[in-house]
Amino acid sequence: MDNNFDGSSSGDRPNVVFGIDPVLDPHRSRGRITGVDNGGVRETWFNTAAFVQPVPGTFFGNSSRNTLEGPGAKSIDVAFLRTFNITERTKLQFRMEMTNAFNFVNLDNPNTSVNSSNFGKISGAGAARQLQLGLRLAF
Repeated sequence: MDNNFDGSSSGDRPNVVFGIDPVLDPHRSRGRITGVDNGGVRETWFNTAAFVQPVPGTFFGNSSRNTLEGPGAKSIDVAFLRTFNITERTKLQFRMEMTNAFNFVNLDNPNTSVNSSNFGKISGAGAARQLQLGLRLAF
């Protein structure tokens, strides 16, 4: 349902149910990723019972902007460079670049569409470690 009539139900703010804490884990571990028992489906990142669809015809729900935090991201990029002198004017340069060098799992943000069956669930992750090698001959 597109409450604010912008052509998309994505991004419409829901109503907050008062008395229900949207944070599942007050210790900030922010949800759990389950294993093979349930097919690898991620459990909800926040308490979905704390949000409901606004009444049809109203433009926005009563939740504020940025009510919840996503999982965040952590990535360390590393580059190594070595230049070898072959002759006085000729050089060979070797370069290795790694993005997300320590291969941290960076989860996507949870689904925030109240109408979706995946509401509150994280359905993917960012890129894993990537390695790029380069060789340059300068003469």
